[in-house]
Formats: sequence, C-alpha cells, structure tokens
Amino acid sequence: MKYIITESQLNEKIYDKFLDMLVDRTTIFGGRRHKYDKFKYVAYIQYPHSDNPYDLAFNTSDDYTFISPGRYNLKNWFMLVGIDMDKDYKLSESLWKLYSVKLQEKVKLYIDDFFSE
Repeated sequence: MKYIITESQLNEKIYDKFLDMLVDRTTIFGGRRHKYDKFKYVAYIQYPHSDNPYDLAFNTSDDYTFISPGRYNLKNWFMLVGIDMDKDYKLSESLWKLYSVKLQEKVKLYIDDFFSE
C-alpha cells in the first residue's frame, strides 16, 4: 500500500515540527517573588531568536503576562523552513499565532511547576 501526501500536508508537518522546536528552545527561568505591576511573581523567558531575556509576570497559571520580541525577530528562523516573511506575510502571521499558543502552554506548565515546588 502506498501513502501519498500533498505538498501542503508535508509543509504543515514541517511547520508543526518547526514550531515545536522553537518552543522547546525557549527557556523560562529565575522565578521568584517580586512585585511587577499587579503581579506577585516574576521570571524570565529567553527566546531562541533573541539575545535578551524578557519578563514573565504571574500570579497563577491563569493570570500572567509576558513580553516577547517582535515577530520580525523570527525572520531568519522562518527562512530555515522556506518562509520569507516579507513575501508571505499571511503564512508567517498564522505560524506566529500558533507559536504563541504553544508557548502559552509552556508558560502555564512552568507556573504550575513553580508553585508545586
């Protein structure tokens, strides 16, 4: 039996693995009690596509906020999977949204783990 997949199915699988890789390489660290606006705790997020850590402030895994670098910082990373952000804005925008959703799952897990320690 032969299985035939379309180019779009192949791309979808590649993009999904790519986003998983980006999330895996994003590290969250340094959680501690510290007042940050309306939040009681703060940690840092280090993105694979940025040299600087950014703030993650939280009270619970349902009450948090984090800063991320501009989507355009991912331009070189998107080129790894053949996406030119300048030419294919809609695709890069949809992948950015999926990345954000996957990253939020990681943030919630970090916060839950922080309070379980």
